[in-house]
Amino acid sequence: MGLKIYLLGQFKLQADDQPIELPSRPAQSLLAYLALNAGVTHRREKLASLLWPEASESNARSYLRQALWRIRKALDSALLSASDFLQVSDISVCFDDQSEYSLDAQVMLEPVEQQSVEILIETVHLYRGELLPGFYDEWVVLERDRFESAYHQKMSQLLERIIQSERWDEVLVWSEEWIKLGHAPEPAFRALMQAYAGLGDISMVQSTYQRCVDSLNRELSLEPSADTKLVYEHIMRDQEQEAPSHPIHPGNLIASSPAFLDSNEDQLVVKPVFVSRERELSQLNELLDLAL
Repeated sequence: MGLKIYLLGQFKLQADDQPIELPSRPAQSLLAYLALNAGVTHRREKLASLLWPEASESNARSYLRQALWRIRKALDSALLSASDFLQVSDISVCFDDQSEYSLDAQVMLEPVEQQSVEILIETVHLYRGELLPGFYDEWVVLERDRFESAYHQKMSQLLERIIQSERWDEVLVWSEEWIKLGHAPEPAFRALMQAYAGLGDISMVQSTYQRCVDSLNRELSLEPSADTKLVYEHIMRDQEQEAPSHPIHPGNLIASSPAFLDSNEDQLVVKPVFVSRERELSQLNELLDLAL
């Protein structure tokens, strides 16, 4: 039976898909730190000062003992042997990286170059939000930035690859997932515009660009970057070049073509009309003969 540790967007422990209760926030922080640094041996005094920096040395070491006891109790209550995961001595503490466990955050740091599109999808799916939300330990804040940066890199790479394959529906899904997490990620808005352009929905391209403008202004008090403006202008310029120089509006078609009500659908149907030009050509030839 293995231990599953979730730190992205939540703190959650599971054993054989059954939840493990560890209600103590200091114990959660300690276990998270040890798991994120699996295989590293930490001296007790350094751990204590890291997690309880404002406490006296003796109090901090006492808090560390209490947190370790709560972790052991939680794992043992789930029929897991705490000694299979924690190597604890009077001097040091270590989370065994050879133990049977999984950690969602660990996957986020694997190199992008070695991952297929399918693996990238599985990886970004694990990112349910920032590392340990609601935790304000100094080490958490630093690690949070690292994992958020890794997520942005992987999501950007994923979108780039599925855009190249013109998998537009998937581009829409994953771009919106990225935007949902906040911070108005411009690469996600750019990907959305490219997807809608690929699907031929120019009105949604315009709407998405305006969403980007509004989101950046609301969340960051910024304007779209030059890259985002360039993508939007390029799409719109291509659209103008592809459009007819004298666009034909439905109203004109209806006015100049015979129409009738379809007996099955009860709606106006426009039929194309092929007009013979023989008379006009004959008159033109006569005028040319006179001119000669």
